[in-house]
Amino acid sequence: MNNEYSLLDVRAVWIDSYRKGLLDWLSYLESPFFFVRRGDKVMSRREQLAVMERSRSASLFGLAGDLDFNESIEEIRDFSGWSTVFGSATFSRKGEVVGKYRFFELWLISEGRWQIASLCYDDIPLG
Repeated sequence: MNNEYSLLDVRAVWIDSYRKGLLDWLSYLESPFFFVRRGDKVMSRREQLAVMERSRSASLFGLAGDLDFNESIEEIRDFSGWSTVFGSATFSRKGEVVGKYRFFELWLISEGRWQIASLCYDDIPLG
């Protein structure tokens, strides 16, 4: 299997596309059966893209703009044709933390390239 781009390279483009609501890139980088799970709520790829389309003018949930994103990857595990990424992320605005999350991602090599299959995350209480 010959991947031109590393998992971390593709992942960086996916995160940027997710934050900016770049639907064409998300359609390319997310597998057809991609889903997001936040707590006990699950959203399919189709549902996710529809929500983003409706909020496109403000970017996804207003996350772009003056919101800073920082993450700490705690573990990346590589297997034959798939990898997992586990860590935490913080969103802040003007130095104030406005969101903290723990996340888990499943990435697959499909059609000769990396695609994300799932994003699962939970809120970390602020304070």
